[in-house]
Amino acid sequence: MKRTEFHTRENVKIRVWDKNGNPIKLFKRNELLHRLFGLNVGHFVNELSLANVVVNGGLVALGTAAFDSGDSTKFTYIAVGSGNTAAAATDTALETELTSNGMARAAGTYSQATTSVANDTKVISHTFTASGGSATIAETGVFSAASAGTMMNRFVLPSAITISDGSSIQIAHEFQVARS
Repeated sequence: MKRTEFHTRENVKIRVWDKNGNPIKLFKRNELLHRLFGLNVGHFVNELSLANVVVNGGLVALGTAAFDSGDSTKFTYIAVGSGNTAAAATDTALETELTSNGMARAAGTYSQATTSVANDTKVISHTFTASGGSATIAETGVFSAASAGTMMNRFVLPSAITISDGSSIQIAHEFQVARS
C-alpha cells in the first residue's frame, strides 16, 4: 500500500546591522566546492538563507499539534547560542544558549508566507540587539517556551557571527509544509 506523505522544508534567514543601522555583509560559502575540494570560496550577501535540521522532538510535536485536539503547543520562541557542533536530529537543546548582552531567548514574531500554496510557509522571526558587550552567535533554534520547552529545530551557522555592542542580528526561521 502506497502511503501519502508530507514533509517540511525549513530555512533560516539571517541579516546583520551595525549600531548605525547599516547592513553588514555576510560571507556565503559555496557548499558544493567546499564539500568536493575543501575550498572556502563564496561571496558576500546581505542575507544568509540556509537549510536547518528539524530535530526528532520537533517532528513529534508537529504531529501532535496537527492531530491532538488537546494540544496547544506553539513554537514561538527563538534562541541563539555560541555552540558550533553540527546539528543532529537527536538534539534537544542548543549546545551553548546565550542568555546575556541582549541575546536571551525571546518571543518571535509570527507571520505566514507563500512558497508553493497560499500561506504554506510559517515564519518566526526576531531581531536581537547586543547590549552591554558583544556576542558571538553560531547556532539558533525555535522553542515552545521562554525557558526549557521543546526545541523544534537547530541551525549551526557555517561560521560564527560576532555582533558588536549596539549592533543587531535578525533571525527568521521558515517552515514550509508541502507534499513530498
